[in-house]
Amino acid sequence: MLKLAGPLNRYPARVTSLGFAVLILVGTGLLYGPWTSANAEKPLTLLDAFFMATSGVCVTGLSVRSLANEFTVVGQIIMLLLIQIGGLGIMTLTTFVLLASGTRGGLRHHLVITSTIAGQSRSDLRKVLRSVFLLTMFSEFIGFVILFFRFLFEMPFLTAFWNALFLSVSAFCNAGFALDDRSLIAFQRDPTVIITIASLIIVGGIGYPVLFDVAANLKRSKRVDWVNLHLHSKLTILGTVLLLVGGFLSILGLEWNNPSFEGESTWFRIITAAFQSVTCRTAGFNSVDLTRFGNGTLIVMMLLMLIGAGPCSTAGGMKVTTFLMLVVHAMNRFRGRQNVTMFRRTIPQIAIDRAMATTMLFFSVGAVASIALLSLEQIGQTRETQRFQFLQIVFEVVSAMGTVGLSINDTYNMTTASKLVLVALMFVGRLGPISFFSALANSPGKAGLQYASEEPITG
Repeated sequence: MLKLAGPLNRYPARVTSLGFAVLILVGTGLLYGPWTSANAEKPLTLLDAFFMATSGVCVTGLSVRSLANEFTVVGQIIMLLLIQIGGLGIMTLTTFVLLASGTRGGLRHHLVITSTIAGQSRSDLRKVLRSVFLLTMFSEFIGFVILFFRFLFEMPFLTAFWNALFLSVSAFCNAGFALDDRSLIAFQRDPTVIITIASLIIVGGIGYPVLFDVAANLKRSKRVDWVNLHLHSKLTILGTVLLLVGGFLSILGLEWNNPSFEGESTWFRIITAAFQSVTCRTAGFNSVDLTRFGNGTLIVMMLLMLIGAGPCSTAGGMKVTTFLMLVVHAMNRFRGRQNVTMFRRTIPQIAIDRAMATTMLFFSVGAVASIALLSLEQIGQTRETQRFQFLQIVFEVVSAMGTVGLSINDTYNMTTASKLVLVALMFVGRLGPISFFSALANSPGKAGLQYASEEPITG
């Protein structure tokens, strides 16, 4: 695979893309077998298996078949494995297997993998991988234990065990899959389930570099010293808090007088707004029927889905650090400052350029995909019906590209071409637009000729 993709040090994104593609194809083959369909009269088609495998590997959560009712236990186990491997990342898993078997990669391979996982290139690769796996297993185990004992009150032992295990892995990996077609609606008033799932989503989505940085601070001084945290950690934590609080207040305010929530308690409104603010950031669970929300709330949710969570995490989106860097960049420019500074640090221009490129690619891909889906899904429909479906289709596009999995549309009944568009969006969204397009590049970028400068008029 490495020979086919090219040298890892020159084409890391290409190797990652190929790894995910191979895993999706393997998952498709496994899901297409007769052992996955609970209904022998309506087995999974090749397209359905391909869509579900992509959604699992890309930890999206969009479904074209019922995971609870149309999959056997074997099929559900395959989906769980795809979610777990996709959440950790194919490069992480492959490197761990190479190290465990005694195979040693080159120094450049070591630096690229460590930088991708830990956000720095000086860490010991074996130690980093061990920490990643231990953190993942520990977090999922804690979530599993809490959910298992909660489910035992109303489910048989094996059912409670399997539901708790599946939900804990799915939540930590920000996948959004549940063994219930209604997601978490059955537990919408249960603080134990809602808080546990939300906590797993946040821990899995904040990113390994931040968690390692916080752990290192605790080890040195027995407390988290904000001053000693890396800039990346500060940006991620600050951005996460702002988005969670901002999303919560926006959803709560917009839905407070929603007629569909008339008669609901204040506690229900608060916990619903808080959970949706958390899960919109690439997790994909829902505790209420999303069609009950107003259009303003759906737009807020789409913005949260686009931004996503932290880099080097199990989540997708264009990343919270990208969003915050652009905000800080704009604020500094408005004040007439040339350098982009924050927390007594100067952010390099190349990082700002990458953030801008990521944002532009995200919106460009989303716009093209929205036009394509609107054209494919609205053939032969009246103008009134088309306008009604506009928000549904755009919401579906943003959800797929942000690897979220929330939907207000009937994904089951979409056309074959539309499902393939969503598959492409999930793939691009999981890798990140820059990684995806750089993987297709023939060679690393070269500097062009330097001509005389001339500034166009803006604004």
